[in-house]
Amino acid sequence: MKPQIDLFEPSLFPAPARPPLRLWLAVLALAAAAIAGRIGAASWQLSQAKAAVPPPAAEVAEEADPLAGLRREVAAAEALAARLAARPAIRWDPLAVSAGIFAALPPGVWLQALEVDAAGSATLQAAALDAADIRRVSASLGEVAALRAAPVRVLQSAVAGADDEVAVAGAMRFALALGDATGIPQGPQP
Repeated sequence: MKPQIDLFEPSLFPAPARPPLRLWLAVLALAAAAIAGRIGAASWQLSQAKAAVPPPAAEVAEEADPLAGLRREVAAAEALAARLAARPAIRWDPLAVSAGIFAALPPGVWLQALEVDAAGSATLQAAALDAADIRRVSASLGEVAALRAAPVRVLQSAVAGADDEVAVAGAMRFALALGDATGIPQGPQP
């Protein structure tokens, strides 16, 4: 009898041809380096392209954000509200304002009209023999306790003529506005 050979014997199979582990690691390292190089080159090209493009104009930026104007208005309104909240509350008393105005008038000034309302404004029309008296009136109105935070604005100033209602020709007529019509006297703006 002939000897039988078992063809399914594992020792008879040829050894598989596998590359060594070092070869696999070298191929992976080379592939990683190639990918990193491509990413670096693409990043560099992107940064160069961004540097070459001019920044967008303000009009383009405004169109990109249609609410920018509204945001600026809101910020300005909030700043105004913060300034108003920081000021001390002032009570507008028409009687105290009238008494303070009468006490503040120097002897060379005569009052022609005075309007004081409860909403926070007063208008006075007067005449003076000397222009320096007008400055004294403005300065003394700032010392009146009820008017300390109220702005004083000159509405008109003129020399009275012969046909004017003023009894003395050559006298200086002037009109001053005090406070505002919102009910809160406004102080000097920062």
